[in-house]
Amino acid sequence: MFSNAHNIGQETLDTISGAALPLDGVYFLPDQIGVPSLHFEEWIKVLDHYWHEIHAFKLCGDLPNDPQARDIELFIQSLFRRSTSQQSERGY
Repeated sequence: MFSNAHNIGQETLDTISGAALPLDGVYFLPDQIGVPSLHFEEWIKVLDHYWHEIHAFKLCGDLPNDPQARDIELFIQSLFRRSTSQQSERGY
């Protein structure tokens, strides 16, 4: 959970988050953006992989719990930075 210090609206979150995710607007590598890596209890190669998915960001009233105390804007900026870096590494 992230705070939303600048009250970014749901529509804006939907637009910018998809653009920020490095693979197909959905997938990311958690260790590259500072979030926990989640897996099944037992590693099953055909079911699990290193990429994680974000389907949507939703506004809620829950307390923030990001280990780095980022708000949603800073988190999305970290997605953009990593996405841009990966594109540069791949040459596009």
